[in-house]
Amino acid sequence: MGIERFWVVDDTDRPLMTANWDTIHNKHAPLRHRAVAVLMYKTPEKQELLISRRGEKVKYGQGKWQASAAGHVSHPFTYPEAAKAETLEELFYNNVLPDIKFDWVGRVIHSSRTENLEIVGVFEVVYNGSVFLNHDESAEVRWKQYSELNAEIIDAQPCANMYTKTFVNVMLAYSRWRDGDNKAILPPFSEPVLDDKPPLTF
Repeated sequence: MGIERFWVVDDTDRPLMTANWDTIHNKHAPLRHRAVAVLMYKTPEKQELLISRRGEKVKYGQGKWQASAAGHVSHPFTYPEAAKAETLEELFYNNVLPDIKFDWVGRVIHSSRTENLEIVGVFEVVYNGSVFLNHDESAEVRWKQYSELNAEIIDAQPCANMYTKTFVNVMLAYSRWRDGDNKAILPPFSEPVLDDKPPLTF
């Protein structure tokens, strides 16, 4: 199996090339890349959100809470394909992905650490069944009231430090979008914008 490679994009989300994990997170010359965040709600009213505590074997943010499922968009996958793949890997490990609908909300431009430049595709799903965790990726999950979570993050309460910076930035934009600010996040698109030739690699 070859080394996993990820989309490298410009600030408009136009694919430029692919690169490996170490290259896109280079501290001296990071590359903007694609990621996904899946927000799983218990009911269609979207009052309770499943949050996931990152496992101890992940490279960054060990033990911090994040979206229901999250990760990078590997080449040659699209945002929706990556959202489903991450949900399967983290929440339905060694099982089959249930027949749930992934609603693509949009994209959030995110920069947390100096070496982490992302455009994050945000998805909503509704599911209230059993999950099967990959404990290397997700140590535990819990349902949390959206209003409580939103207040912690927006008000920058001390407990907000328990969440990953990516999740905080995504939720700041997402909460504005839920409140009616359609410009808070970039819209989704039906297909990735690709040149006629395959993306360059290095």
